[in-house]
Amino acid sequence: MKKSFLYLVFVFFTGCASSNFTYMPLPTFKAQVNENVAQISSSVEVKPITLQRVNNYSNEFENSVLKLRLDEEIKLLQENLEKNIKNVLEAKGYKVVEKGGDFEFVSDLNVIIEESDVKQDKELLNGAFILSNLNLSFSADMLLKNKKQIKSTKIASQTATQEPISLKYPYQSDSGVAMFKTALSAVPTQINKGLEDQVYEMDKAFLNFYKSTLLTLYYNIGTQDSQTLPDLPKNDTKQDEVAPANMAVDEDGVIIFE
Repeated sequence: MKKSFLYLVFVFFTGCASSNFTYMPLPTFKAQVNENVAQISSSVEVKPITLQRVNNYSNEFENSVLKLRLDEEIKLLQENLEKNIKNVLEAKGYKVVEKGGDFEFVSDLNVIIEESDVKQDKELLNGAFILSNLNLSFSADMLLKNKKQIKSTKIASQTATQEPISLKYPYQSDSGVAMFKTALSAVPTQINKGLEDQVYEMDKAFLNFYKSTLLTLYYNIGTQDSQTLPDLPKNDTKQDEVAPANMAVDEDGVIIFE
């Protein structure tokens, strides 16, 4: 009887330890441009996006699954922006070519990851964890240069988390009891339970910037065969929409999403 009880206790705690993770897929950066394109009348060379990243976070965050996930999201963001920037240009009547184009399109992507108010704490059984606040800031500077007329169009897009994301995540330490200590995930889509809301806010920040950048480009690049801009199709992603109220126009007429 005693052996059976101890076995059941072992199975229970083993089950608790193995269910520390939950699956959250990486965000889907869906296309934002419809298939109706203007008549092609000019060609453009689209240069790869130049990425500038500023990391201002703790050593504990550096080794967390949150940082691994951010790495993957930045990679996906860059890849999908490069792809759909070309789609926007094609929709406005530009033929994308490798070289010898009438225009040249260059863009810089800036990502700032800042962790603040970092505090270490621990639980008797589960071990050590970090309490902190996370801010994400994004900006894109885009330039369409006319090679023949020494003329260019500058476009900028900016977004940031409106409020800091409150984090509580585990990190490796000697505290806690081995059987109960929180294991650390090394897979971007496998996160520790309790981080679902924080990860959702991170994903939303990336998607908002992605949509803002394509919208900004779409409405500031004129078609080659018409001065009338077609209606932008409705976005079918389930994430929060970018509200027009967030738009501000600077002195150069560039729409910036704040």
